[in-house]
Amino acid sequence: MNDLIEIQKINIGDAETNTVNARELWEFLGSQRQFADWIEYKVKQCRLKEGFDFIHKFVKNPSGGRPSNEFYVSIDAAKHISMMEGTDRGFEVRDYFIDCERRLKSIDHSKMSKLDILKMALESETERLRLEQKIEDDKEDVEFAQRFRTAHGRWMVGEVAKFIGAGPNKFWEWLRDTRIIMRTSRDTPYQHYFDKGYFDWKLGTYEKNGVVVSSKTLLFTNAGVEWIKPVYEKWAKKN
Repeated sequence: MNDLIEIQKINIGDAETNTVNARELWEFLGSQRQFADWIEYKVKQCRLKEGFDFIHKFVKNPSGGRPSNEFYVSIDAAKHISMMEGTDRGFEVRDYFIDCERRLKSIDHSKMSKLDILKMALESETERLRLEQKIEDDKEDVEFAQRFRTAHGRWMVGEVAKFIGAGPNKFWEWLRDTRIIMRTSRDTPYQHYFDKGYFDWKLGTYEKNGVVVSSKTLLFTNAGVEWIKPVYEKWAKKN
């Protein structure tokens, strides 16, 4: 991960601290939020304290224009942020930082042979390549999602099922079993899920035996997809 998220020693308060650039962490975690919104939310969510958990400073933009506001967070803060992201990648990054700290604390470099140092470098490179491959795999998920997302940010239920790796019929049945949608009301979601903005209706009409009939199709919103994916994946792992 050395090339993916660089660990830098920066003074936070009066102490020299192992830190990471929060923008690089944000990019690696693959958040869909704008960086400025994301870091503001994470500082509040994780209750981080400036001057203790992080610092920020303006860095000259090499392309010209306004300088960028860069945040540097301690490894402990980075672990907390990664865990609170609530994604597989977030937990993977957290575990990586824990392993980095364990190694830094346990190694006496003065007693290491050149062969030991080369072995450590090889292990780090292997880990870096593995994580780079995971990024590429995750990019395929994002591209798949973008292909199915409609112009208004709405998803058919079958599209969501395919996106999260479930069969359409199984996914419909799971939505009923978990009481997300009603069995007795033509597969209508319970109202509180509508109130949270997870679902919408697509209204239309069609002709049947010379009579115009109104219709409605259940759709997931983008917020609904972001919510339902980890919920279903957590259930699937246990079943």
